[in-house]
Amino acid sequence: MALHIESLKSHLGSFLQPVASAASSLYQEELVLREPDMAVTTDQEFLAARSEGFLLTQIGISGDEQGDIALVLNVSNASLLSGKQDAPEEEAIRQSAESEGLQQRETENVQAMLGAMTQAFTDQLTSLHSVTLSFLMEDPQLVASPRSASAFFDSSQDRLLQLSFPMSLGEQELDPLYCLIPETLVDLSGLEQEGETQEGQGKQEEETPEGEKAPGNTPSADLTREELQEILDTSQQEEEEEEEGSGADDDSASDAGDEPESGSGEEAGKEDEEEEDEGEGVDPEVLRNTLNQSVRYGEEELGDLLGKSLELTEDTFTVKSKSAILSEHQDKLVVTKLLVKGERHGEIHALFSMGDAILLGGTLLMIPEEEINKKVKQTNFGDDEADAFGEIINIWTGALSKVFEEYYPRKLNIKKDRMEPMAPARMETESPDPFPDGEYLLVSYKMQFGTRALGNLEMVFPLSVLDITSKQKQEIVDQAKGVNTQAPPAVAILSENREANKAISAILDGMGFEICYITFRENIKDKIRPYNVAAVLLILEEVTEKNLAKLIKLQSLLRSKYPAIAAAPNWTRPQVIQAIKYGAQDIVNTPPDSEVVRNKFREFAPEQHSTVE
Repeated sequence: MALHIESLKSHLGSFLQPVASAASSLYQEELVLREPDMAVTTDQEFLAARSEGFLLTQIGISGDEQGDIALVLNVSNASLLSGKQDAPEEEAIRQSAESEGLQQRETENVQAMLGAMTQAFTDQLTSLHSVTLSFLMEDPQLVASPRSASAFFDSSQDRLLQLSFPMSLGEQELDPLYCLIPETLVDLSGLEQEGETQEGQGKQEEETPEGEKAPGNTPSADLTREELQEILDTSQQEEEEEEEGSGADDDSASDAGDEPESGSGEEAGKEDEEEEDEGEGVDPEVLRNTLNQSVRYGEEELGDLLGKSLELTEDTFTVKSKSAILSEHQDKLVVTKLLVKGERHGEIHALFSMGDAILLGGTLLMIPEEEINKKVKQTNFGDDEADAFGEIINIWTGALSKVFEEYYPRKLNIKKDRMEPMAPARMETESPDPFPDGEYLLVSYKMQFGTRALGNLEMVFPLSVLDITSKQKQEIVDQAKGVNTQAPPAVAILSENREANKAISAILDGMGFEICYITFRENIKDKIRPYNVAAVLLILEEVTEKNLAKLIKLQSLLRSKYPAIAAAPNWTRPQVIQAIKYGAQDIVNTPPDSEVVRNKFREFAPEQHSTVE
């Protein structure tokens, strides 16, 4: 049965990031794929629209669905992407991109990139959906002239879905990557109806009297503050609900501010009582030392069991929400629930990638390495591998329990409960599985098994189980950021407009902010680490699709840890909505109005503590 166009649209977002990340691993810069434009076409219509040669890669699909799709890259794009893999001088890349045709080496490099994308797409598809599909990528073919090309598919008259993926590498915008899908694999009726609607709207706009602006395209300078706030509130409502998670109680307290003063006083009194009831808690450094000791003990036990060293080095020690923890995983996981008894009661969860679980379980079963690698590739986590991995978890849990019972200030007994495979993309924040919504201490260890680098082992601890108070939680968060919390809040400015930069910087400096200037050419995370960053400001010379896409890149680099505000001249309502969609929390017009800028940044100002993590 052909895939419906609406279903395709709803699922594309979950595939773009992992597919682009797989390709980015071949480069020193980040490759970004954005949501595609969709159109109905045919072989001949597509060829007629091409002005230069291209590299054609066909992919055969077998299994629950059968057919072929085609990936198309312009020759200049293919040459540049190949050159960036080999990383020669920029001049050599430019000359290669300007030359006609492609060398064998260039074709192989592009094939490696498309192969990485196809594999990532397959992995993501099978992790999210119970389908049986195989993708066989043929060798790329160079089509020197679109005018002389023959049809890609059986009939040049068959209709195709054309997906045009905007693409950039580092700061360089590239031509789109085209994907052509026959109508036998996708139902195009939904797209045709949408096209008819847009055509009707286009005619209506043509009939609009001259001098009248179409609704929704008014520059934001003409929007009232209430209208802009409505756009911002509506666009961000769902994201804020997910991010706040267990902070719903805080929202309730805020809402109580609208009640009579006596009610507010009661709420404040309750909060004070809760803070008093927290007690002294446990010093985070004591917790870190206890965990490190359990790791050393576990490494020794597991090394003896597996016959090969398993080394763990701490990678992450911070507080995160459930949604933030799960959003960092694309592939299937094996999640183990550990029961905690003693002076505290609760549950701990251990997260392993399924590939690592198969590898470790297979090693314990003494399965030949070649067969283990095949099982890992197929994500074949059978009963035997699951039982063997369960034994490994038992050893790890025993080490954890032994150390926490003997050395931790709150004596905790930890025991393995149940273990099951899970797909992170299917786990809903509101669901109690694999653990309820809320904030957790996330401790992540990089694993090295013999000479082989594995993924991370993640331990998810409820703060109450460890007796971590609110104050101690904040210490952990601040330490993870590497910031000096005694320093004044800072605004990181990524600027392309020097005049707007100077004007806004002067306003922010007058509010007491430190200013950290950053560019995409730098290691942004290292650059901002010494600062107590409260917000990030992206200043654009003009609002274009290419410039707005930088918000996606910025949020990806900083993992959406800081609120982003975009500044540019002449915003329109659709552009504001697009900026919010791409990750902006707010927008500012340039040249800036001093009072507007102060209002936008007042919540982050030195006299107020930022709650952003």
